[in-house]
Amino acid sequence: MFTVLGSSGFIGSALVTYLRQRGETVFCPPRNFKPSKVQPLGNLVYCIGLTADFRTRPYDTLDAHICLLTQYLSQCTYDTFSYLSSTRIYEGSNDTSEDAILNVQPSNPGHLYNLTKLAGEAACHALAGNRARIVRLSNVIGADWSSPNFLFSLIRDAVCSGVLQIDSSPNSEKDYIFLADVVEVLYKIALQGKYKVYNVAHGQNISNEMLVGMIMDATGCLVKWTPGGPENKFHIINNIRMVKEFGITQTSLKIAVRNLIDEYKKVDKNENCI
Repeated sequence: MFTVLGSSGFIGSALVTYLRQRGETVFCPPRNFKPSKVQPLGNLVYCIGLTADFRTRPYDTLDAHICLLTQYLSQCTYDTFSYLSSTRIYEGSNDTSEDAILNVQPSNPGHLYNLTKLAGEAACHALAGNRARIVRLSNVIGADWSSPNFLFSLIRDAVCSGVLQIDSSPNSEKDYIFLADVVEVLYKIALQGKYKVYNVAHGQNISNEMLVGMIMDATGCLVKWTPGGPENKFHIINNIRMVKEFGITQTSLKIAVRNLIDEYKKVDKNENCI
């Protein structure tokens, strides 16, 4: 049995679909669900959290990543507790292995996300012990058309206007992993995971120039780079633990991007192209 908290979200909803396709019993608690020791929740997966909007919603970020999390950790009965963290916590660190010593700066507003995720991880270790599964996710891509994230905005602009105006440097790069691969790994970690912490990432960075090239090939769009755009490069995420233990064959980014573009083209433009 699985319980998915945040089952209406981008990752949570995809995980629910995957689990049910595998014949698993899945409980999807409503938003007003009250934690209780009486009700066994099986393998609990905590998908509640904020992403790109954490800067404008600091209270909600603290609540989701720490306060609400500790309620479920301490007040529920579960076999395993999988907490979705982020590879963003490796920002400023040369070592991206799961056991790395991390660098954070509380006075940096951008580190609120990193600090709250790490506090959530610490809570899982303290309250769930060996039942804890920390899943540090890379940049997950899938059909999340409401997302303000970089890739989704590029696909929307390419399909809707045929022109991409990009303010960041073509040399900026980061790691992307396909949603279908993520839910498969989440399932295996919950049931078979030997470790408490896993990086779930592609293990290879893709530059903005390469990503935009894939979109150009699929749509024929025009591209305009803003001169002197900021360059952001993340260290390659170490995914050796995930690959060795589960042997996941990951979807190539080129195939994933083309599939997303084809899927977006099928969506009513009157609804999505504004």
